[in-house]
Amino acid sequence: SKLLARRKDGDCVGFVIHNVQGGGIVASRTESAHGMADGVVDHTRRLSFSPDGAFLAFAARSEASDSGMNKIFVYDAPMFQKLRAIGCDVLVDFAFSPDCRCIVTLCRNGSVVLHDVRSGDEVRRFDGPKVGDFGTIAFALHGALLAVCGRDKDEVTIWQLADGTCLQTLKVPLS
Repeated sequence: SKLLARRKDGDCVGFVIHNVQGGGIVASRTESAHGMADGVVDHTRRLSFSPDGAFLAFAARSEASDSGMNKIFVYDAPMFQKLRAIGCDVLVDFAFSPDCRCIVTLCRNGSVVLHDVRSGDEVRRFDGPKVGDFGTIAFALHGALLAVCGRDKDEVTIWQLADGTCLQTLKVPLS
């Protein structure tokens, strides 16, 4: 078993993976300010292994992003080698698809972009509601649907991934 922890070390952000059973560090990686367009000014806020454990991604922020993240670093998890960086204007959240072939990003301006994990290429773009600085995104377990919710909105938008159709916008009672 492994435990994932984020870290900030000077002008670097990254992750440390600990062996829960035997103790000790399994792997540690950082991205320096030189890996970001404007220099890293904050620690990682979001880390995630893909459902199959093949990939590890973490989000980092540069000075240009104000309060959000703007780059996701994707690693080959077994080898702990960086595969690529996926950019976003101001990233709010990201998630791996259940089949681990895609990663989806949610940006403050409401854009939801599906990327191929291996190439980083954009597969599909969805135009959602502006979510502000806080929002969340989730795949249905079968991988055919995608749901997005913003903190400042009282609604959840559900899309069909196959063709990008917005299936429904659900109003969420706040009280």
